[in-house]
Amino acid sequence: MGNTIKITKSKSFTYKKLNFLYLIFLVFMFFSNSGEYLRHYPALLNTQQNLNERLIEKLNTFSGTDEQKNELKEITLTYLTELSSIEKAYNEYKSKNKLESKRLYDHDFVNSKFRFGDLGRKFSDANKVFQERFMKISKRDISHEFLNITDENNVEFELKTFYFQDLPNIAFEAVLEHFKSLALYNSIVYLFDDEFSISKAELVMLNQAKFIQKIKSKYSLGEKVEIVVKSDDSKSIPSLKMNGKMLIPKKMDSTSYIYSFVPGESGNFPLEVLSNGKRVITSIEVSKPEFLIETEKSTFDGVVGEKFIIRLQQNSVLPAGSKLISSYADVSYRNGEITVIPTKTGKISVLLNYKSEVVDEFFVYAHEPKQIEVALQDIAGNNSNITQAYRLESTNTFWQVVGFRMTVVEPNGNKKSLKSATRFLRNELKALEAKAVSGSTIVFDEIRVMGKEKGLTNMGKPIIFVK
Repeated sequence: MGNTIKITKSKSFTYKKLNFLYLIFLVFMFFSNSGEYLRHYPALLNTQQNLNERLIEKLNTFSGTDEQKNELKEITLTYLTELSSIEKAYNEYKSKNKLESKRLYDHDFVNSKFRFGDLGRKFSDANKVFQERFMKISKRDISHEFLNITDENNVEFELKTFYFQDLPNIAFEAVLEHFKSLALYNSIVYLFDDEFSISKAELVMLNQAKFIQKIKSKYSLGEKVEIVVKSDDSKSIPSLKMNGKMLIPKKMDSTSYIYSFVPGESGNFPLEVLSNGKRVITSIEVSKPEFLIETEKSTFDGVVGEKFIIRLQQNSVLPAGSKLISSYADVSYRNGEITVIPTKTGKISVLLNYKSEVVDEFFVYAHEPKQIEVALQDIAGNNSNITQAYRLESTNTFWQVVGFRMTVVEPNGNKKSLKSATRFLRNELKALEAKAVSGSTIVFDEIRVMGKEKGLTNMGKPIIFVK
Protein backbone atom coordinates (compact mmCIF):
# COMPACT_ATOMS: atom_id res chain seq x y z
CA MET A 1 0.00 0.00 0.00
CA GLY A 2 3.00 2.24 -0.31
CA ASN A 3 3.86 2.54 3.38
CA THR A 4 6.45 0.09 4.72
CA ILE A 5 8.34 -0.77 7.89
CA LYS A 6 12.04 -1.12 7.05
CA ILE A 7 14.00 -3.70 9.04
CA THR A 8 17.70 -4.07 8.33
CA LYS A 9 20.85 -5.58 9.78
CA SER A 10 22.14 -2.10 10.60
CA LYS A 11 23.60 -1.70 14.09
CA SER A 12 21.63 1.50 14.39
CA PHE A 13 18.37 -0.48 14.56
CA THR A 14 18.45 -3.25 17.15
CA TYR A 15 15.70 -5.10 18.90
CA LYS A 16 16.59 -3.24 22.08
CA LYS A 17 15.07 -0.24 20.35
CA LEU A 18 11.98 -2.29 19.60
CA ASN A 19 11.85 -3.21 23.31
CA PHE A 20 12.10 0.48 24.16
CA LEU A 21 9.28 1.34 21.75
CA TYR A 22 7.26 -1.50 23.24
CA LEU A 23 7.62 -0.01 26.73
CA ILE A 24 6.86 3.50 25.46
CA PHE A 25 3.65 2.12 23.96
CA LEU A 26 2.61 0.67 27.33
CA VAL A 27 3.35 3.97 29.09
CA PHE A 28 1.27 5.80 26.50
CA MET A 29 -1.64 3.45 27.12
CA PHE A 30 -1.32 3.96 30.86
CA PHE A 31 -1.63 7.74 30.70
CA SER A 32 -4.13 7.77 27.86
CA ASN A 33 -6.85 6.11 29.89
CA SER A 34 -6.56 7.33 33.47
CA GLY A 35 -4.91 4.25 34.89
CA GLU A 36 -7.15 1.77 33.11
CA TYR A 37 -4.35 0.78 30.72
CA LEU A 38 -4.78 -2.94 31.43
CA ARG A 39 -7.99 -3.05 29.43
CA HIS A 40 -5.91 -2.23 26.34
CA TYR A 41 -3.89 -5.44 26.52
CA PRO A 42 -6.31 -7.32 24.21
CA ALA A 43 -5.72 -4.63 21.57
CA LEU A 44 -1.96 -4.84 22.16
CA LEU A 45 -2.16 -8.63 21.81
CA ASN A 46 -3.94 -8.19 18.50
CA THR A 47 -1.17 -5.84 17.34
CA GLN A 48 1.55 -8.33 18.32
CA GLN A 49 -0.25 -11.22 16.64
CA ASN A 50 -0.74 -9.21 13.47
CA LEU A 51 2.95 -8.28 13.38
CA ASN A 52 3.98 -11.88 14.00
CA GLU A 53 1.73 -13.15 11.24
CA ARG A 54 3.56 -10.88 8.82
CA LEU A 55 6.95 -11.88 10.17
CA ILE A 56 6.08 -15.57 9.86
CA GLU A 57 4.98 -14.95 6.27
CA LYS A 58 8.37 -13.37 5.63
CA LEU A 59 10.23 -16.22 7.36
CA ASN A 60 8.40 -18.81 5.26
CA THR A 61 9.47 -17.10 2.04
CA PHE A 62 13.09 -18.04 2.75
CA SER A 63 14.08 -20.88 0.45
CA GLY A 64 17.87 -20.69 0.16
CA THR A 65 20.23 -23.62 -0.30
CA ASP A 66 22.27 -22.92 2.83
CA GLU A 67 21.58 -25.92 5.09
CA GLN A 68 22.39 -24.05 8.28
CA LYS A 69 20.03 -21.20 7.40
CA ASN A 70 17.28 -23.68 6.58
CA GLU A 71 17.96 -25.31 9.94
CA LEU A 72 17.63 -21.93 11.68
CA LYS A 73 14.29 -21.40 9.95
CA GLU A 74 13.02 -24.70 11.38
CA ILE A 75 14.50 -23.90 14.83
CA THR A 76 12.58 -20.62 14.84
CA LEU A 77 9.30 -22.28 13.85
CA THR A 78 9.81 -24.89 16.59
CA TYR A 79 10.36 -22.12 19.16
CA LEU A 80 7.13 -20.45 18.07
CA THR A 81 5.30 -23.77 18.50
CA GLU A 82 6.67 -24.12 22.05
CA LEU A 83 5.39 -20.67 23.00
CA SER A 84 2.03 -21.36 21.34
CA SER A 85 1.65 -24.49 23.49
CA ILE A 86 2.16 -22.32 26.61
CA GLU A 87 -0.50 -19.91 25.31
CA LYS A 88 -2.82 -22.87 24.80
CA ALA A 89 -2.27 -23.97 28.40
CA TYR A 90 -3.13 -20.46 29.57
CA ASN A 91 -6.36 -20.39 27.54
CA GLU A 92 -7.36 -23.80 28.93
CA TYR A 93 -6.71 -22.52 32.46
CA LYS A 94 -8.66 -19.36 31.65
CA SER A 95 -11.66 -21.35 30.43
CA LYS A 96 -11.60 -23.93 33.24
CA ASN A 97 -11.30 -21.30 35.99
CA LYS A 98 -13.66 -18.82 34.33
CA LEU A 99 -11.18 -15.95 34.25
CA GLU A 100 -13.55 -13.16 33.35
CA SER A 101 -14.03 -9.54 34.23
CA LYS A 102 -11.97 -8.50 37.28
CA ARG A 103 -10.28 -11.91 37.58
CA LEU A 104 -8.38 -11.14 34.38
CA TYR A 105 -6.43 -8.55 36.36
CA ASP A 106 -5.31 -11.02 39.03
CA HIS A 107 -1.89 -12.69 38.95
CA ASP A 108 -2.89 -16.24 39.90
CA PHE A 109 -2.00 -17.94 36.61
CA VAL A 110 1.43 -16.30 36.27
CA ASN A 111 2.41 -16.94 39.88
CA SER A 112 0.96 -20.41 40.40
CA LYS A 113 1.29 -22.02 36.97
CA PHE A 114 4.01 -20.14 35.16
CA ARG A 115 6.80 -18.55 37.21
CA PHE A 116 7.03 -21.39 39.75
CA GLY A 117 5.58 -24.20 37.67
CA ASP A 118 6.23 -26.47 34.71
CA LEU A 119 5.18 -23.87 32.16
CA GLY A 120 7.82 -21.44 33.38
CA ARG A 121 10.50 -24.11 33.10
CA LYS A 122 9.24 -24.94 29.61
CA PHE A 123 9.53 -21.26 28.65
CA SER A 124 13.08 -20.98 30.02
CA ASP A 125 14.17 -24.23 28.32
CA ALA A 126 12.73 -23.11 24.98
CA ASN A 127 14.59 -19.79 25.23
CA LYS A 128 17.84 -21.51 26.13
CA VAL A 129 17.63 -24.01 23.27
CA PHE A 130 16.74 -21.33 20.72
CA GLN A 131 19.51 -18.99 21.93
CA GLU A 132 22.19 -21.69 21.86
CA ARG A 133 21.28 -23.02 18.43
CA PHE A 134 20.90 -19.52 17.02
CA MET A 135 24.39 -18.57 18.29
CA LYS A 136 25.91 -21.78 16.91
CA ILE A 137 24.59 -21.03 13.42
CA SER A 138 24.79 -17.24 13.27
CA LYS A 139 27.76 -16.70 15.61
CA ARG A 140 25.72 -13.97 17.29
CA ASP A 141 25.10 -13.93 21.05
CA ILE A 142 21.51 -12.99 21.94
CA SER A 143 21.58 -14.42 25.47
CA HIS A 144 20.89 -10.94 26.88
CA GLU A 145 17.53 -11.06 25.08
CA PHE A 146 16.51 -14.67 25.74
CA LEU A 147 18.13 -15.73 29.01
CA ASN A 148 18.66 -12.80 31.36
CA ILE A 149 18.25 -9.05 31.28
CA THR A 150 20.27 -6.34 33.02
CA ASP A 151 18.78 -3.14 34.42
CA GLU A 152 20.40 0.30 34.55
CA ASN A 153 22.26 -0.68 37.74
CA ASN A 154 23.76 -3.78 36.08
CA VAL A 155 21.55 -6.01 38.20
CA GLU A 156 20.73 -9.19 36.31
CA PHE A 157 17.20 -10.64 36.31
CA GLU A 158 15.71 -13.82 34.96
CA LEU A 159 13.24 -13.14 32.16
CA LYS A 160 10.55 -14.87 34.23
CA THR A 161 11.08 -12.27 36.94
CA PHE A 162 11.69 -9.18 34.81
CA TYR A 163 8.74 -9.67 32.46
CA PHE A 164 6.31 -11.84 34.41
CA GLN A 165 6.50 -10.96 38.12
CA ASP A 166 2.97 -9.97 39.20
CA LEU A 167 1.92 -9.80 35.56
CA PRO A 168 -1.90 -9.73 35.30
CA ASN A 169 -3.54 -12.66 33.56
CA ILE A 170 -4.89 -10.44 30.78
CA ALA A 171 -1.34 -9.41 29.73
CA PHE A 172 0.24 -12.88 29.64
CA GLU A 173 -0.35 -13.69 25.97
CA ALA A 174 0.82 -10.26 24.81
CA VAL A 175 4.20 -10.76 26.49
CA LEU A 176 4.62 -14.22 24.97
CA GLU A 177 3.83 -12.77 21.55
CA HIS A 178 6.56 -10.21 22.23
CA PHE A 179 9.11 -13.03 22.53
CA LYS A 180 7.85 -14.55 19.29
CA SER A 181 8.51 -11.19 17.62
CA LEU A 182 11.98 -11.13 19.16
CA ALA A 183 12.87 -14.58 17.76
CA LEU A 184 11.40 -13.84 14.35
CA TYR A 185 13.23 -10.53 14.07
CA ASN A 186 16.65 -11.98 14.92
CA SER A 187 16.20 -14.93 12.58
CA ILE A 188 14.91 -12.92 9.65
CA VAL A 189 17.71 -10.36 9.92
CA TYR A 190 20.25 -13.20 9.72
CA LEU A 191 18.49 -15.20 6.99
CA PHE A 192 17.98 -12.26 4.63
CA ASP A 193 21.25 -10.52 3.81
CA ASP A 194 19.45 -7.59 2.18
CA GLU A 195 17.00 -5.35 3.94
CA PHE A 196 13.43 -6.44 3.82
CA SER A 197 10.14 -4.67 4.32
CA ILE A 198 6.73 -5.50 5.71
CA SER A 199 3.85 -3.66 4.15
CA LYS A 200 1.68 -1.88 6.62
CA ALA A 201 -1.28 0.40 6.85
CA GLU A 202 -1.36 3.69 8.69
CA LEU A 203 -2.41 3.03 12.29
CA VAL A 204 -5.13 5.45 13.43
CA MET A 205 -7.18 5.82 16.59
CA LEU A 206 -10.82 4.78 16.62
CA ASN A 207 -12.04 8.38 16.94
CA GLN A 208 -10.05 9.24 13.80
CA ALA A 209 -11.53 6.38 11.78
CA LYS A 210 -14.38 8.12 10.00
CA PHE A 211 -14.75 5.05 7.80
CA ILE A 212 -16.13 3.07 10.77
CA GLN A 213 -19.72 4.24 10.73
CA LYS A 214 -21.25 2.03 13.40
CA ILE A 215 -19.63 0.39 16.42
CA LYS A 216 -20.09 0.14 20.19
CA SER A 217 -17.45 -0.50 22.82
CA LYS A 218 -19.70 -2.65 25.01
CA TYR A 219 -22.13 -5.43 24.21
CA SER A 220 -24.12 -7.92 26.23
CA LEU A 221 -23.70 -11.66 25.72
CA GLY A 222 -26.41 -12.74 23.30
CA GLU A 223 -26.60 -9.30 21.69
CA LYS A 224 -25.70 -9.19 18.01
CA VAL A 225 -22.50 -7.26 17.31
CA GLU A 226 -22.89 -5.13 14.17
CA ILE A 227 -20.08 -3.01 12.75
CA VAL A 228 -20.49 -0.91 9.59
CA VAL A 229 -17.36 0.04 7.62
CA LYS A 230 -17.25 2.32 4.59
CA SER A 231 -14.70 1.99 1.78
CA ASP A 232 -13.36 4.87 -0.32
CA ASP A 233 -14.46 3.19 -3.52
CA SER A 234 -16.61 0.33 -4.78
CA LYS A 235 -13.63 -1.91 -5.59
CA SER A 236 -11.95 -2.07 -2.16
CA ILE A 237 -13.58 -4.29 0.46
CA PRO A 238 -12.56 -3.51 4.07
CA SER A 239 -11.35 -6.39 6.22
CA LEU A 240 -12.33 -6.94 9.84
CA LYS A 241 -10.72 -9.39 12.21
CA MET A 242 -12.44 -10.18 15.52
CA ASN A 243 -10.47 -12.10 18.13
CA GLY A 244 -8.05 -13.20 15.42
CA LYS A 245 -10.75 -14.45 13.03
CA MET A 246 -11.80 -12.79 9.79
CA LEU A 247 -15.50 -11.89 9.54
CA ILE A 248 -17.34 -12.14 6.25
CA PRO A 249 -18.94 -8.81 5.26
CA LYS A 250 -22.41 -8.23 3.88
CA LYS A 251 -22.73 -5.44 1.36
CA MET A 252 -25.12 -2.64 2.31
CA ASP A 253 -24.55 -0.33 -0.67
CA SER A 254 -21.79 0.32 -3.23
CA THR A 255 -19.20 1.29 -0.58
CA SER A 256 -20.59 0.23 2.83
CA TYR A 257 -20.28 -3.21 4.44
CA ILE A 258 -21.74 -4.64 7.63
CA TYR A 259 -19.93 -7.22 9.76
CA SER A 260 -21.98 -9.07 12.36
CA PHE A 261 -21.74 -11.98 14.77
CA VAL A 262 -23.22 -13.07 18.10
CA PRO A 263 -20.56 -13.67 20.81
CA GLY A 264 -20.66 -17.08 22.44
CA GLU A 265 -18.86 -15.96 25.59
CA SER A 266 -18.16 -12.84 27.61
CA GLY A 267 -14.81 -11.07 27.80
CA ASN A 268 -12.65 -8.58 25.89
CA PHE A 269 -12.33 -9.22 22.16
CA PRO A 270 -9.51 -7.60 20.16
CA LEU A 271 -10.72 -6.01 16.94
CA GLU A 272 -8.75 -4.95 13.85
CA VAL A 273 -10.29 -3.01 10.96
CA LEU A 274 -8.37 -2.36 7.74
CA SER A 275 -9.74 -0.06 5.05
CA ASN A 276 -7.98 1.79 2.23
CA GLY A 277 -4.55 1.81 3.83
CA LYS A 278 -5.71 2.68 7.35
CA ARG A 279 -5.84 0.30 10.27
CA VAL A 280 -7.71 0.58 13.56
CA ILE A 281 -6.80 -1.70 16.44
CA THR A 282 -9.18 -1.62 19.37
CA SER A 283 -11.34 -4.00 21.38
CA ILE A 284 -14.94 -4.56 22.38
CA GLU A 285 -16.19 -5.75 25.74
CA VAL A 286 -18.85 -8.43 25.92
CA SER A 287 -20.47 -8.52 29.34
CA LYS A 288 -22.60 -11.20 30.91
CA PRO A 289 -26.24 -11.31 29.74
CA GLU A 290 -28.59 -8.54 30.77
CA PHE A 291 -32.11 -7.36 30.04
CA LEU A 292 -31.76 -4.87 27.19
CA ILE A 293 -35.35 -3.70 27.42
CA GLU A 294 -36.95 -1.55 24.73
CA THR A 295 -38.08 1.11 27.20
CA GLU A 296 -35.89 2.80 29.81
CA LYS A 297 -38.08 1.58 32.67
CA SER A 298 -36.61 -0.92 35.11
CA THR A 299 -39.89 -1.35 37.04
CA PHE A 300 -43.23 -2.19 35.42
CA ASP A 301 -46.86 -2.14 36.51
CA GLY A 302 -48.89 -5.32 36.19
CA VAL A 303 -52.12 -6.91 37.37
CA VAL A 304 -52.30 -10.21 39.19
CA GLY A 305 -53.37 -12.96 36.81
CA GLU A 306 -53.13 -10.77 33.71
CA LYS A 307 -50.47 -11.26 31.03
CA PHE A 308 -48.30 -8.42 29.80
CA ILE A 309 -45.36 -8.29 27.40
CA ILE A 310 -41.91 -6.71 27.85
CA ARG A 311 -39.98 -6.34 24.61
CA LEU A 312 -36.20 -6.40 24.30
CA GLN A 313 -34.31 -3.96 22.12
CA GLN A 314 -34.06 -4.75 18.42
CA ASN A 315 -31.39 -7.38 17.64
CA SER A 316 -31.12 -8.23 21.35
CA VAL A 317 -31.73 -11.81 22.43
CA LEU A 318 -31.23 -13.84 25.58
CA PRO A 319 -28.40 -16.34 25.06
CA ALA A 320 -29.03 -20.06 24.90
CA GLY A 321 -28.94 -21.62 28.35
CA SER A 322 -30.27 -18.58 30.19
CA LYS A 323 -33.42 -18.92 32.31
CA LEU A 324 -36.07 -16.53 33.58
CA ILE A 325 -36.98 -17.05 37.23
CA SER A 326 -39.60 -15.44 39.47
CA SER A 327 -41.08 -16.63 42.75
CA TYR A 328 -44.37 -14.78 42.23
CA ALA A 329 -44.91 -14.69 38.48
CA ASP A 330 -45.17 -17.05 35.54
CA VAL A 331 -42.49 -15.88 33.10
CA SER A 332 -41.50 -17.04 29.62
CA TYR A 333 -39.42 -15.79 26.71
CA ARG A 334 -39.83 -16.07 22.96
CA ASN A 335 -38.51 -14.12 19.97
CA GLY A 336 -37.36 -11.06 21.90
CA GLU A 337 -40.48 -10.87 24.11
CA ILE A 338 -40.76 -11.64 27.83
CA THR A 339 -44.24 -12.63 29.01
CA VAL A 340 -45.05 -12.00 32.67
CA ILE A 341 -48.17 -13.11 34.58
CA PRO A 342 -47.99 -11.94 38.23
CA THR A 343 -49.36 -14.39 40.80
CA LYS A 344 -49.13 -12.10 43.84
CA THR A 345 -49.65 -8.44 44.60
CA GLY A 346 -46.73 -6.20 45.48
CA LYS A 347 -43.18 -5.83 44.18
CA ILE A 348 -42.08 -8.88 42.21
CA SER A 349 -38.60 -9.53 40.83
CA VAL A 350 -37.88 -11.31 37.55
CA LEU A 351 -34.36 -12.76 37.50
CA LEU A 352 -32.10 -13.69 34.59
CA ASN A 353 -30.10 -16.80 35.44
CA TYR A 354 -27.09 -17.75 33.31
CA LYS A 355 -24.78 -20.66 34.09
CA SER A 356 -26.29 -21.01 37.59
CA GLU A 357 -25.68 -17.34 38.36
CA VAL A 358 -28.15 -14.44 38.62
CA VAL A 359 -26.80 -11.81 36.20
CA ASP A 360 -29.67 -9.28 35.95
CA GLU A 361 -33.20 -8.53 37.14
CA PHE A 362 -36.15 -6.19 36.72
CA PHE A 363 -39.20 -5.54 38.90
CA VAL A 364 -42.96 -5.60 38.51
CA TYR A 365 -45.43 -3.90 40.82
CA ALA A 366 -48.46 -6.19 40.64
CA HIS A 367 -51.81 -4.63 41.57
CA GLU A 368 -55.07 -6.22 42.67
CA PRO A 369 -57.22 -6.90 39.61
CA LYS A 370 -60.64 -5.37 39.17
CA GLN A 371 -63.65 -7.67 39.20
CA ILE A 372 -62.93 -10.78 37.17
CA GLU A 373 -64.86 -11.47 33.97
CA VAL A 374 -66.95 -14.63 34.37
CA ALA A 375 -69.05 -16.56 31.85
CA LEU A 376 -71.60 -19.40 31.82
CA GLN A 377 -70.18 -22.52 30.16
CA ASP A 378 -71.62 -25.83 29.03
CA ILE A 379 -70.20 -29.23 29.93
CA ALA A 380 -67.71 -29.00 27.02
CA GLY A 381 -66.28 -25.70 28.27
CA ASN A 382 -67.92 -23.46 25.67
CA ASN A 383 -69.77 -20.27 26.56
CA SER A 384 -73.49 -20.98 26.63
CA ASN A 385 -76.92 -19.65 27.59
CA ILE A 386 -78.58 -20.37 30.91
CA THR A 387 -80.47 -23.38 29.57
CA GLN A 388 -77.28 -25.22 28.55
CA ALA A 389 -75.09 -23.86 31.38
CA TYR A 390 -73.18 -26.38 33.48
CA ARG A 391 -70.81 -24.15 35.48
CA LEU A 392 -69.38 -20.66 35.92
CA GLU A 393 -65.82 -20.06 34.72
CA SER A 394 -63.46 -17.10 34.68
CA THR A 395 -62.46 -15.97 31.19
CA ASN A 396 -58.90 -15.68 32.59
CA THR A 397 -57.63 -19.18 33.30
CA PHE A 398 -55.51 -17.83 36.18
CA TRP A 399 -58.74 -17.58 38.21
CA GLN A 400 -61.30 -20.26 39.08
CA VAL A 401 -64.80 -19.76 40.40
CA VAL A 402 -65.26 -21.32 43.86
CA GLY A 403 -68.73 -20.08 44.78
CA PHE A 404 -71.59 -17.79 43.77
CA ARG A 405 -75.19 -16.76 44.44
CA MET A 406 -78.04 -17.10 41.92
CA THR A 407 -81.14 -14.91 42.26
CA VAL A 408 -84.34 -14.97 40.23
CA VAL A 409 -86.46 -11.75 40.31
CA GLU A 410 -89.92 -12.19 38.81
CA PRO A 411 -91.76 -9.32 37.05
CA ASN A 412 -94.03 -8.89 40.10
CA GLY A 413 -91.03 -8.32 42.37
CA ASN A 414 -90.89 -11.74 43.97
CA LYS A 415 -87.33 -13.07 44.23
CA LYS A 416 -85.61 -16.19 45.39
CA SER A 417 -81.88 -16.83 45.91
CA LEU A 418 -79.75 -19.95 46.19
CA LYS A 419 -76.01 -20.22 46.86
CA SER A 420 -73.44 -22.63 45.52
CA ALA A 421 -70.16 -23.48 47.26
CA THR A 422 -68.69 -24.69 43.95
CA ARG A 423 -68.57 -23.40 40.39
CA PHE A 424 -71.23 -25.87 39.23
CA LEU A 425 -74.95 -25.24 38.72
CA ARG A 426 -76.38 -28.04 40.81
CA ASN A 427 -79.90 -29.40 40.19
CA GLU A 428 -81.65 -26.99 42.59
CA LEU A 429 -80.22 -24.01 40.69
CA LYS A 430 -81.24 -25.47 37.34
CA ALA A 431 -84.76 -26.11 38.68
CA LEU A 432 -85.01 -22.51 39.99
CA GLU A 433 -84.17 -21.17 36.53
CA ALA A 434 -86.58 -23.60 34.82
CA LYS A 435 -89.50 -22.47 37.04
CA ALA A 436 -88.83 -18.77 36.46
CA VAL A 437 -91.59 -17.11 34.41
CA SER A 438 -90.86 -15.29 31.19
CA GLY A 439 -89.58 -11.77 31.82
CA SER A 440 -87.79 -12.75 35.06
CA THR A 441 -84.35 -11.30 35.73
CA ILE A 442 -81.68 -13.84 36.61
CA VAL A 443 -78.62 -12.58 38.49
CA PHE A 444 -75.35 -14.36 39.28
CA ASP A 445 -73.46 -12.32 41.88
CA GLU A 446 -71.27 -12.69 44.96
CA ILE A 447 -69.05 -14.68 42.63
CA ARG A 448 -65.90 -15.70 44.49
CA VAL A 449 -62.80 -16.59 42.52
CA MET A 450 -59.46 -18.02 43.64
CA GLY A 451 -56.09 -17.56 41.89
CA LYS A 452 -53.46 -20.17 41.18
CA GLU A 453 -51.42 -18.81 44.06
CA LYS A 454 -52.69 -20.23 47.36
CA GLY A 455 -54.76 -17.72 49.35
CA LEU A 456 -55.23 -15.26 46.47
CA THR A 457 -58.95 -14.44 46.08
CA ASN A 458 -61.10 -11.91 44.26
CA MET A 459 -64.67 -11.26 43.14
CA GLY A 460 -66.16 -11.97 39.75
CA LYS A 461 -68.18 -9.46 37.76
CA PRO A 462 -71.95 -10.20 38.11
CA ILE A 463 -73.85 -11.82 35.22
CA ILE A 464 -77.35 -10.39 34.62
CA PHE A 465 -79.89 -11.34 31.91
CA VAL A 466 -83.65 -11.49 31.38
CA LYS A 467 -85.42 -14.76 30.60
